Amino acid sequence: MMFDMKQARDGNTTSHWTKSIFRIFIGNKLFISDSHQSCFNYVGEAWRAFYDSWMWREISKYVDYSQYFFKKTGDNNWREWFENEIIKNMNVTIKEYVERDSE
Repeated sequence: MMFDMKQARDGNTTSHWTKSIFRIFIGNKLFISDSHQSCFNYVGEAWRAFYDSWMWREISKYVDYSQYFFKKTGDNNWREWFENEIIKNMNVTIKEYVERDSE
């Protein structure tokens, strides 16, 4: 059995619902969810797995402490800005891989 190494899909990443999959990368490392999932059918599903992860729960604790430290407790705009800065500095990206027709 031959696999096209240029394709993101293989037997473990085939989606039965869509023609494409989405993967999250932190820097150049593939994100694997707490449920051991590395590909998602929708962008929203990918973000949900990211925000539900153990890693993000730990980051949220840091953000909670930072809000307290900087006297920003209850300031949701500041929290959203700070979390977005963390995501930007972690270089979190979502990439779409589209199923190719067989040649």
